[in-house]
Amino acid sequence: MKYVLTLFSLTVFALAAIFGQAADKSANSDCGANCALNKVSNKLSINGLPKSSLSADESKIVAYIVDQVVKNGATNFESDEIEKATGISMAGMDELKLRNAALAELGQQECDLAGSNCTTFSACSIDGMLNGTAGVELIRYKEEKAEDGKYYKDWTAPGFTLPTTTGSEVSLADFEGQPLALIFLAGHCYHSHQTLAELSDLMKEYESEGLAILPVMVNSGSVETVKNLIARYDTDFPVAVSEGGEISEAYESRMVPTTFLIDGKGMITRKFVGYKSGIELGGAISDFLGKDSVAENTSRAFQNTRPSTL
Repeated sequence: MKYVLTLFSLTVFALAAIFGQAADKSANSDCGANCALNKVSNKLSINGLPKSSLSADESKIVAYIVDQVVKNGATNFESDEIEKATGISMAGMDELKLRNAALAELGQQECDLAGSNCTTFSACSIDGMLNGTAGVELIRYKEEKAEDGKYYKDWTAPGFTLPTTTGSEVSLADFEGQPLALIFLAGHCYHSHQTLAELSDLMKEYESEGLAILPVMVNSGSVETVKNLIARYDTDFPVAVSEGGEISEAYESRMVPTTFLIDGKGMITRKFVGYKSGIELGGAISDFLGKDSVAENTSRAFQNTRPSTL
């Protein structure tokens, strides 16, 4: 049966949400299609995708989609169009997996694919891109972005237990007495991909100082989907998965990437909203560790409380 993969519909193919505004040449867009995509034109290769995570048919579909985004600024794709161009049936295809693979392939070229509000905030919503956001919703995101870099006191980190990509479960209680950088990411967010690619180096740099870093993929599909998504990165560490995004609600966070620095007593001391380079985040972590002392074995109450700023 023929269907149209359109922007923000119930049958949305999320590439439309990712790249729609990159192709928008209106006055409200930071960057038109040529500006956003010329850096990757004629440079994309499906060879960069993890062979273990994509079948031959999926790789061919992703290659077609990436090619159309780069050459034509395409944002919407009909199933008939993809099937005709590739000779592969779209029936039963995992749209989220294809979306993430195409995003990773384009993101590898270090091109600014976000555009508009995503570029302004260096972040996305946990639900999708911020392109086209306006009115009350935009005000809400601006208010959250204003919390970037703030220090907090009396904000107890909400507890959680989540599955991970290594097959185990992880809980906040596992880090009792240990400083923790808790980082919310999402598969649809280009800035989250940038962050994920830098985490291995940060972990190696600070593990000797007792810091734990836990990335959490929010609203990005099942554990298996996330495993496929991160297969291209040097992720020799567990990535937690909050499939429904409930952890974001608990932490009053609607944007990704967002980093919470949590001390050894389970208190959130600082919050960063939006992408931070390895150097920026490393500097904040060093400052955090300089002030944080690993707590002795102390019971922690993980109930949520309203945060107050210093």
